[in-house]
Amino acid sequence: MFSLLIGLVLAQEIIATPSAEITASPSPIPTSIPTVTPAPTPTTNPNIALFADYSREYNRQLFIYQQDYLDYSNKINVHTQYNTITTLNDKIEATKKVLITRNHLLRTYLTALRVKLQINQDQDFTTSQSIAIEINKWEDWLNEQNSIAISVNNLNDIRTFANNFKNKYPSIQQVIYTGLVQNEINLRLHTLGLIKQLQTDIGHHPDIQSETKEWLSSITVKSDLVTAALQDAYNLTQKSQSMAEFTNFYPKSKEKLNQANTYLLEIYHNLQSIITKFLLK
Repeated sequence: MFSLLIGLVLAQEIIATPSAEITASPSPIPTSIPTVTPAPTPTTNPNIALFADYSREYNRQLFIYQQDYLDYSNKINVHTQYNTITTLNDKIEATKKVLITRNHLLRTYLTALRVKLQINQDQDFTTSQSIAIEINKWEDWLNEQNSIAISVNNLNDIRTFANNFKNKYPSIQQVIYTGLVQNEINLRLHTLGLIKQLQTDIGHHPDIQSETKEWLSSITVKSDLVTAALQDAYNLTQKSQSMAEFTNFYPKSKEKLNQANTYLLEIYHNLQSIITKFLLK
């Protein structure tokens, strides 16, 4: 999802300036988000293959958008140079087309994110489903916007259409980053569940000594720290946002997610030490 998000930056936000000229400005989605290797997930989950399909569709839509954006830029330059009725109509048509393909690209990303979120949703089903429902609402909204865009035929309508997107975009960003954070929370909860199962298996091993059981009980404390860090990461996504501009909470949430990772690694290494010391003699 992170590599797709970086690609989404290329989908420029097309807005109208006070001069009624149609221009493009960079999307506020940052490009500095690192790639994260997901935890192993059962290959029998149908959402894994579905996510791969939507990822490919996203890349296809990105290519289409890039071509349409190039054509849009060319039509803008031609109209600036010649300023005729024909070049104006060409500019309007190119702008409509790139607005529609931008919405297609964003909707495809949202769909991929929603499917990705469902892969490990059983770790926190209620929260994951709630976020997925919000994502789906924006997918539907983008579809509705594209049906409206078909009837747009002048610069004033384009300006209204573009500004409507600009006003909604902070809310779309919030649901995107909330979904990304929850997806990582689910992955870490999945990992924690596997580690807890290993802890239980070790505790029931017939060769385990009482000293080892004390070591195992101390691991429970760090398990609680993992859960607390993940809760903190989610809480940061729930802070109120300005309607005019999105304040990106992801970097701070990421700090909490990394903290949870650190605790998970410590628990894992502790269990490795127990196995080596007491069960591999």
